[in-house]
Parts: sequence; structure tokens; C-alpha cells
Amino acid sequence: ENIRSAIESHLFVYEGTRIKVTTSLGVAELDASMDNPNSLLKLADKALYQSKHNGRNRVTVSTH
Repeated sequence: ENIRSAIESHLFVYEGTRIKVTTSLGVAELDASMDNPNSLLKLADKALYQSKHNGRNRVTVSTH
């Protein structure tokens, strides 16, 4: 949430034009039951798409 908030509040300038940037994030935690790194990435990706689906500019934590 701190990273998302910092991005949203930062003043970005592109070719002399001020632009507002927001981000959606998906977060997952590595679990001992995961048999490979792709399992972690799939959970984070699913959480990311939940953030986008629920209105964007938010952080969603995987509920694995």
C-alpha cells in the first residue's frame, strides 16, 4: 500500500506535461506447500487481476 500510495502522490512529468500515474498490485506470499515458483506467480497474477476488476489503483493480497 505504501508503494501504491507513493506512486499515486508523485508528480510525474513526461515531455513537459504533468501526468497522474496509478498502479494496481497483486501480492502473494510464498508457502511451503508450493512446489515451484510458478505457483507463487500465478497467485500474484490472480490478485493483480482482482485489483483491476475491483476498480484499479489498489493492492490485493492473495487469499491462498
